[in-house]
Amino acid sequence: MKLSLDAQPITLTQILRIVAAILFLVQGCFAWHYHSAYTSKSETLRTLQQSVANQDKEATLKLKALTTERDAKQAALNKQAKNQEKKDADSIGEIKRLSNQLVSSTVRVRIKPTSGSGCGST
Repeated sequence: MKLSLDAQPITLTQILRIVAAILFLVQGCFAWHYHSAYTSKSETLRTLQQSVANQDKEATLKLKALTTERDAKQAALNKQAKNQEKKDADSIGEIKRLSNQLVSSTVRVRIKPTSGSGCGST
């Protein structure tokens, strides 16, 4: 095999093919980079969505527990208020009964004369 030193000029077609190959490689690099970035962002988004879903479940359970606790306390307060109203009504009835008893009872007054306090004394 004999090497020739005769340099042949590069044709325009060859230059365009080289430029096209370089552009194709650059496009491939950009596509790979964007795909990697998209995959990373997509994974981050899935992680965040899962986190939000978990927090939503926890919040729902906590809300249900707090609502149950509130309802139980409200029921206890309602029962206490009802009992207090009954006691108040009983007390009002007892006060009326005693008032009527005092009004209808006769009052006896005993006057005890003491010395020097009569009508004719000076």
